[in-house]
Amino acid sequence: MSFTIVLIAKLQIMNSTSNKTITIEKELQGLTNGPLEVNYKETTDGLPYYECNIHGQKIQLRKDDKWELMWGDLPQDQLEKLGAALDEKITTP
Repeated sequence: MSFTIVLIAKLQIMNSTSNKTITIEKELQGLTNGPLEVNYKETTDGLPYYECNIHGQKIQLRKDDKWELMWGDLPQDQLEKLGAALDEKITTP
């Protein structure tokens, strides 16, 4: 039962971020020197993913069980930093 409640809450949060820009205010060491704008998008199948530009390069990532890089070139440790910062933003009301 608690799994269902958590899942519904996450879906509500995701729906509220639909077609929005998320700003990560804190500096991500090795990635950004200041705020980073990340756009919430959906695939043609309706699956959520996130897109941003880091050092002029388009980065697309999504979260299944863990954060995965869809497009761009980002070392795993930096992908995990970016994913953790996104987790903070999308799970905090």
